[in-house]
Amino acid sequence: MQKAINELKAARAKAIKELQALAVTAAGRELDGSEKGTYSNLKAAIADYDSKMKDLQELIKQEPAFEPANQVTANKNETPISNYIRYGETEGLVQGSVDAVTLARQTGIQLRGQDRTGFAPVVPVEYETEIHKKAKQASLVLQLCKSVPVGSSQKDIPIGNDDTVAYWRAEKGDHNDSPADLASKSLKPYNLYVLTKITKELLEDASVDVEAYTKENQAEVIGVKIDSSFFGNAAAVAGTSPKGFFDDMTAQAMLGATLALKDVTALYMGLKQKYRQNGAFVGSNTFVTGVMDLVDDNNRPIYLPSYEIGKPDRLFGKPLYEAETFGNVTINASNKTAQCVFADWNKIAVGMRRGMTVLRLNELYAGNGQIGILSDMRLDACVISSEATRILHSK
Repeated sequence: MQKAINELKAARAKAIKELQALAVTAAGRELDGSEKGTYSNLKAAIADYDSKMKDLQELIKQEPAFEPANQVTANKNETPISNYIRYGETEGLVQGSVDAVTLARQTGIQLRGQDRTGFAPVVPVEYETEIHKKAKQASLVLQLCKSVPVGSSQKDIPIGNDDTVAYWRAEKGDHNDSPADLASKSLKPYNLYVLTKITKELLEDASVDVEAYTKENQAEVIGVKIDSSFFGNAAAVAGTSPKGFFDDMTAQAMLGATLALKDVTALYMGLKQKYRQNGAFVGSNTFVTGVMDLVDDNNRPIYLPSYEIGKPDRLFGKPLYEAETFGNVTINASNKTAQCVFADWNKIAVGMRRGMTVLRLNELYAGNGQIGILSDMRLDACVISSEATRILHSK
């Protein structure tokens, strides 16, 4: 039954992609007659898939678990059910238990109550979802910035110009043109990947949770790489890597060599009120350590630590996050050490061409007795409005 559920999940995901593609095609206009029919059919199909999966999941709950086996060993002569199967679908199978293997393959029943055999990692959709979720937890860029879907190889985002002016007009009076035209910025997703090679012996070791370790490791590596790439002034490399944020932000120099209350106050008040009300601080370890000791004129600390897991610290009442990596900003052709960014992070866009994709490379490293787990995603990011950002840097 689990196999049937996995097939329904795949069909549902395909229908959702077709629905999204239809929405992109019809962007800015009404759906025509045939498109409306396609839209309704896809919606009905998705609802049908959901209903069938719910019914199958209820049946699985009612199935008795297989009796535990004395020896948890997968039949080496049997071909895995697929490149990806759930942990547990081959659990409890002793050497030569062909009937049990056949039953598991035919029904997809998950054999519960056993140790893992590591016969294969996980179902792709679940694996991809877990890595993407954990990568987001490891990356402040993915957590804070505005997510923008990119339906092709490039997406142009309109940028409000600072020179745009509003005018009063008399009845039947002429319209004045704004001094500048509306500008735009382009998101061109770059490919980011991580490849983990695992020995077959490690996969077969029931005492090692290979699935959990690989998820955590790949997610952390991806999250750190995203932040280190965008929290800095790295130049874009055509077709390879994106440009950092910092040179597109409004810069502010520290008044002295040591962080002072006036530096933080100027950083905070330098942002316009419309952006400040949704603002959040992201600082280096040096900055966060420095503000811990700062007090206002009434000797009250401006920094408030969080005592609740998952909740950020506070600075001037706004969220404060510590970035694991924090690069430089270019000032007069020289690199200056960035200390902190205070910004409305909705004015920084992250373009996602697609979510996380995971490939299991069975043959590429077979000669070394290994398999490869390749996780990759395509994304880019840019500052939509520089006036919605302030970056504090060393003097």
